[in-house]
Amino acid sequence: MNTDKLSLPENTRAISSVVGVALMVGIVVVLSGVIGFAVLDFGDDIGAEPTASVNVEQTASSEFRVTWVSQGNADTVLVQDSSETYLTSPGDSHAVNFSDGDAPPVSVVAVIEDNPSNQTAVIQTIES
Repeated sequence: MNTDKLSLPENTRAISSVVGVALMVGIVVVLSGVIGFAVLDFGDDIGAEPTASVNVEQTASSEFRVTWVSQGNADTVLVQDSSETYLTSPGDSHAVNFSDGDAPPVSVVAVIEDNPSNQTAVIQTIES
């Protein structure tokens, strides 16, 4: 059997190690970029107190309308009355009616949901 035809040329042997090193460098660069982005992006909200702007308007003698005006860094705004209503985006509103069983005081709370502790902060309290 002729072994000269079965062997590879000697100059092709180094290509394998060059390609392997290039792939490893590429993988390390991509992974470090992804990890760096995740750490820098998610690190800003950790420990930050939730903020949001709401407008509380008295519409009748015992009725108030809570409207979420500006998002700040909050994911939702919780109106803690008898129904515990979540406002999910700016522009959403909820009516608080003390004559229908909502007992004062009613708290309006900004909530950051995407971190482990679901941080909250009271941003407004409604008295009758």
